[in-house]
Amino acid sequence: MQSNKISVQPSLVRLAFCGALASAALPLAAQEADEPTVRSVYVNGAITRISDQEFDLDAFTARVGWNMSKNFGLEAEISLPTGEDNQQFSTFELDRSIGIFPMVRAEPAKNLEIFARAGLIDARVDVEIPSQQSTFEVSQRSAAIGAGAKWYLTRNLGVRAGYTYAKSDAVDVGIEWRF
Repeated sequence: MQSNKISVQPSLVRLAFCGALASAALPLAAQEADEPTVRSVYVNGAITRISDQEFDLDAFTARVGWNMSKNFGLEAEISLPTGEDNQQFSTFELDRSIGIFPMVRAEPAKNLEIFARAGLIDARVDVEIPSQQSTFEVSQRSAAIGAGAKWYLTRNLGVRAGYTYAKSDAVDVGIEWRF
């Protein structure tokens, strides 16, 4: 007897989650257009875990962003390595990851902001295989999609948590300062 199981790819689930959050944020972003425009610049420092089927890498991510209006912004980020992942036959280390993202933001509650972002990432991972005495670099340039939330403890200081998918998963938690 044959079983009819439906297999869902994890990447499709991630994309559906980010798409659902973005579609929820867009109507919130469109409402109350008569409120004054809030333009601000922010910086963010975060600890990031980048995971793939082959490795789990830790990095420090620095971001700078510009809120062009109340609900739309642009941010750039760079992630640098804080460690390597030693597997049985190989070692992986992040060289760097650079990204740029247009963002949609909404404030469903006071001091809470949710966001969705889609952009481009350029990442490089160094791979070493000691048994073969070889080292090479894996480069990835791809589209990326993500979502997250910010909770502001004061007018300027906040905590941010986010998720980004670009052929690998990246989860980050950090502190944000908006000017």
